[in-house]
Amino acid sequence: MTKRCLEPNCTILTSGSRCPTHKAALRQRRGGSGWTEQRHRAQTIATHGLTCAICGVTCTLTRGPRQAEQDHTIPVAHGGDSRPSNRRVLCRTCNRSKGGK
Repeated sequence: MTKRCLEPNCTILTSGSRCPTHKAALRQRRGGSGWTEQRHRAQTIATHGLTCAICGVTCTLTRGPRQAEQDHTIPVAHGGDSRPSNRRVLCRTCNRSKGGK
């Protein structure tokens, strides 16, 4: 059974609650899917290795102050995106201390 997308002023018919465009936009507003973030993190670590871009320490994959975390060079809040060229590896300590600068 098809029905109109739930988004206001959208006339696209869909079998779910939202058309593919609005479904993707809603997922983006909610912070993306965990699977995508895990894939991005793995790609970033594969590209940059496990060395913190700020302090140079060798990061770990286990929880702790030296855990490898993905960071956006230009924060998303300041117009950055999630392309691989805008991502880097930081240790948890450096990533938490810098904030969204």
